[in-house]
Amino acid sequence: MNALKTLGILGLLVTAALAAEPTLPNLQPADPTPGIGNLNDYLVSSQQDVQLKDGLLLVDALQAREPVFALRRDKAFQNVAATVQFRMDPVGAKREFGLVFGSTDGSTHHAVHVDRTSVILYEYRPGQPPRELARRAGFTKPDGQWYEAKVETSGPQVKVFFDGKYLFAFNSPQLKAGHVGLYANGGRAWVRKLDIGGTPSPAMLPQTWRAR
Repeated sequence: MNALKTLGILGLLVTAALAAEPTLPNLQPADPTPGIGNLNDYLVSSQQDVQLKDGLLLVDALQAREPVFALRRDKAFQNVAATVQFRMDPVGAKREFGLVFGSTDGSTHHAVHVDRTSVILYEYRPGQPPRELARRAGFTKPDGQWYEAKVETSGPQVKVFFDGKYLFAFNSPQLKAGHVGLYANGGRAWVRKLDIGGTPSPAMLPQTWRAR
């Protein structure tokens, strides 16, 4: 009888210990989640320049002195698969667009940067100018048309695609787990698709924007 009581007490103790353990994040790879979400899903660098209109995400950097960022608060990954479909209005001098990944704030991230003739992979670090890692030039991209940029990462390796075509790969040891998002610079961008998947990470953005 004493042995049965002892076993019962041990069972209760084990059950209590298991119940007290914290819930760990799900670190299994996740399929890309479609859609652009709503404004509350984003940490933005300028509230008045990021809006939802007619089911599209508008990132308006036409009058801004700096790029206008919109980073998904709820989308942080170690290994990333992200696809964005965007168009630029035929206004503004630069008309640049970027797909951001590995972001922990407004000054630390990587980006697939698209201008009117090139697709460039940049690394951004605090207090430093952007570092160009790889480039594919020779594009002719008329304004007002929809384009698709895609990035896949596995550890330090980054693969970049544009309009369904593989462009280049680069190993970036500085790449960290972080959030995914986008930016516009010197123009007005519309986004109709931002699908994000990968291996979830516990990285966390600040509550308010911290500029470079």
